[in-house]
Amino acid sequence: MDRSWIARLRRSEDLLPAAGLLVATALYALPLLKNISYWGRTDWDQFTFLNAVPYESLLRYGQFPLWNPFSNGGNTILAMPHSAFLSPQFLLVLLHGPVVGVKLQWIAGVFAGMMGMYALARRLALPPVSRCLPPAVFMLSSHYTLHLREGHLEWTAMAIMPWTVLCLLRSRTERSFLAWTALSMALMIYSGGVYVFAATAVFLGLHATGSAWIEKKAAPLTGLAVVFALTFLLASAKLVPMLELLRESPRPTKDEGRLEAVLLPKLLLSRGQNALYENRAELPARLGLQWWDREGWHEFGAYVGAIPLLLSLAGLYAFWERHKPLAWAGAACLWISMGRTAWFVDLWSVLHRLPVYRSLQVPSRFLMCVLFCLALFAGLGLSLLEKGATTKARRWALAALVALVAADLLAVCRPIAAGAFTIPPYVIARAPDFRQGGDPFDSYRRMGSNSAMYPALLANRGTIKSYDIVGVTRGR
Repeated sequence: MDRSWIARLRRSEDLLPAAGLLVATALYALPLLKNISYWGRTDWDQFTFLNAVPYESLLRYGQFPLWNPFSNGGNTILAMPHSAFLSPQFLLVLLHGPVVGVKLQWIAGVFAGMMGMYALARRLALPPVSRCLPPAVFMLSSHYTLHLREGHLEWTAMAIMPWTVLCLLRSRTERSFLAWTALSMALMIYSGGVYVFAATAVFLGLHATGSAWIEKKAAPLTGLAVVFALTFLLASAKLVPMLELLRESPRPTKDEGRLEAVLLPKLLLSRGQNALYENRAELPARLGLQWWDREGWHEFGAYVGAIPLLLSLAGLYAFWERHKPLAWAGAACLWISMGRTAWFVDLWSVLHRLPVYRSLQVPSRFLMCVLFCLALFAGLGLSLLEKGATTKARRWALAALVALVAADLLAVCRPIAAGAFTIPPYVIARAPDFRQGGDPFDSYRRMGSNSAMYPALLANRGTIKSYDIVGVTRGR
């Protein structure tokens, strides 16, 4: 037996960091695994339901899940933006059921995103210790955890973004990676990550525009055009019916989620992210603001801590010339996330007039791209110290600093994750015959859920007042 690949793996400098990221994921996951059969609060009913419908259709009835009889008198499931049964992550639902499967998708997203950021940091030539910092800052920031705590399972697609950028950078020298970039973008759509896809597409466009301007070449823009064309082809099985649904039943949107500059220190540096999330009624007083939109703190929180923020500023100062497109794209996404409070020009309002983007709301969700840039520049800032660390003791000290940052992020995120699934599973009798109407699960909503579609499905009932994100026609 050829054991040469085992020998190479043992000698690999990436083995120890990968093991460290796996340990960090395991520590992160413990609150989610503690009561693994419990049901979720807020929007978790909606996303558990969206996984349960195709699960029932495939395993109980042996039918491909094109139609959803349980929602609003009957509606499409394939075209729903947040449905994800065509993505690889749905295998976790098929193997473990909807309640456990969605938790495993959450956890798998953490590890996949950290590995993607590590691979990207290595591509950017960061030294060994420094390339471990961006994964922790990007995926262990409260941004990802707060969205998942609210029940936004679509945010697991955030783990794909580092792989997308990595493939796009590699495509500059290896054109075959244009197809891999498009495949990763298509996976965002199949994973139900509409917001993640929309923000990533803008970020890539800004980065390519900046690269083309600096290099005085059209190659970055033409390459990205090829990526978008291939993405449309690869994702057309879901994208075409989804666009048709949005055209026929446009999503009602509101001007919500504006972000004022005064909030930036609080959302980046406050360790009380869980308290800010839990006490929505007290948010204006806690933030010292006279106004507040109805959106909760999950739309804003992105705790990274003082050390990564300082390292990011140092990296931005030192590597500005080399990474201008990255800085430009991050700054523009910050501008978009400000919404109508932005300076001079409201870029969000301009973007909101475009097809598909007019169906989105909450501009602060573009903070994902800002966090992505901040994480990479933090790694670049740490590399300044690592290049000066000439002794093994100094390198171990820097590794301890990275571990300290990861421990701080875990300490902030774990209490947030622990509050997501607190509802003991209901024992529900399944009716032998399916029927529409009736909603006997008000007690489930009183325990913190925004809807009660999943228990109705278990009872073999259709819900005629279902919680859908698009303006579909409801049945009688």
